Amino acid sequence: INDAKDKKQDYVSLTVSMVAFIVISILTYTSPMDVIVLFASLLFTYAIWQQNILVYRTLSALASICWIIYNIYCFTIMGIILEIVLLTIKLVSSIEYIITTKKGKELFEDKNDIMKA
Repeated sequence: INDAKDKKQDYVSLTVSMVAFIVISILTYTSPMDVIVLFASLLFTYAIWQQNILVYRTLSALASICWIIYNIYCFTIMGIILEIVLLTIKLVSSIEYIITTKKGKELFEDKNDIMKA
């Protein structure tokens, strides 16, 4: 009984967080590059709600790519270096996970995905 209630609360928390990001982004919008920041934030926020580790790593890797693009645009050297290091770690750990589990397509299936609830 609590599992269904917890999933509903998780869904509400996720939705509230994402709506807050969108509203704040609209209010503070200054350039088209702000859309990349919003997209990266939404991707990572959705990623951390995932039960499946490979889905989480894939989505957070995509968010890192968005941050790399934004950091290149802003010419923030440390941001670029940080995101490249984080992206490398995510990719290496994902490859290691795939090799050690050897489940193939089943890795992307998530029976506990809160978005399905």
